[in-house]
Amino acid sequence: MTLELKVTPEVQAEIEAQARVKGMTVDEYVLSVVELLVPTHEFDLDGLLELPREQQKRILETASERAAPEYREDLSLPPFERELTAFTALDGEDLADES
Repeated sequence: MTLELKVTPEVQAEIEAQARVKGMTVDEYVLSVVELLVPTHEFDLDGLLELPREQQKRILETASERAAPEYREDLSLPPFERELTAFTALDGEDLADES
């Protein structure tokens, strides 16, 4: 699908600046932003692995970007109050010795 967007020069300059910061082309950056806005369906691991590598990468990057604010917020809490990062302990992985 091809889309044409008409934006102000200020918005264009900001899009170009953000793309440069992320080391992306403008098209890649705009696509990544649009993908964040569009709800995606969940994949089982087999379904995800059947997709082309670039699509896998975009899906995982999008999921990571969506989850990052929650993880940052969780990590700002004292360890005993964390929810998301507690899964490490539940998965049986060794926890760092804080002594």
